[in-house]
Amino acid sequence: MPSARAHHFVPEFLLAGFTPDGTREDYLCVSDLKTSKQWKNRPKETGHQRDFNRVEAENVPPNLAEEALSAIESAAAPVIAEIARTQQLPVDERGQSDLIFFVSSLATRVPAARSIVDHAVDSFNQQLLKVIMESPERWDSLERQMRADGRLNAGEHLSYEQTKEIIERGGVRCVASHNFQILTMLENAQAVFPVLRQRQWSLFISPAGHMRCMDKTTKQPRNGKNTKRGIGHRHQIP
Repeated sequence: MPSARAHHFVPEFLLAGFTPDGTREDYLCVSDLKTSKQWKNRPKETGHQRDFNRVEAENVPPNLAEEALSAIESAAAPVIAEIARTQQLPVDERGQSDLIFFVSSLATRVPAARSIVDHAVDSFNQQLLKVIMESPERWDSLERQMRADGRLNAGEHLSYEQTKEIIERGGVRCVASHNFQILTMLENAQAVFPVLRQRQWSLFISPAGHMRCMDKTTKQPRNGKNTKRGIGHRHQIP
């Protein structure tokens, strides 16, 4: 059976809870804040990107990450359903852990989290490029190494002056590879979990039922100086 290619960064079952009747068959009102457009969509058709979590590596199942996220969702879904029914957070150890690990995964699986990783990768490599371009000799040494590694063809050549000018005008941007993004997503979820597990959690209920789900599914409140509190802060809101 072919693997699913539409990968949800906001879980489908979670989106279903925001429909009028709370099912996957009902419709959401979707808003795009960048284009100011609104439309109706079912949860299955919302909050996903093609091959977003697809692993591209030899001898590794392409849906490995999707299956890991699915297992996290499967564990959390009945816990969240019970919260909706009782309007209480779980008191048992297993239920609490399943819920908080789900929240940890929400914090790291969305496109905004990947933008943060790309920014970190770019910042690191920009500093590295500055060091490399400190002298023509360093650039020549790197160019020879790239040619020896097969990353630069014999006929390809950029002078030190040309390269430095391109870098200084911002013509080079480095991003994380797709597989690195997926690995970071899973590792960061594991790293965030024990931090969130130590927090004290409260449940907020809207009596009118007026709630919205965002593509950035965890919220970091700001203090009085409009500064974001860290993900481990006691006021973290899922």
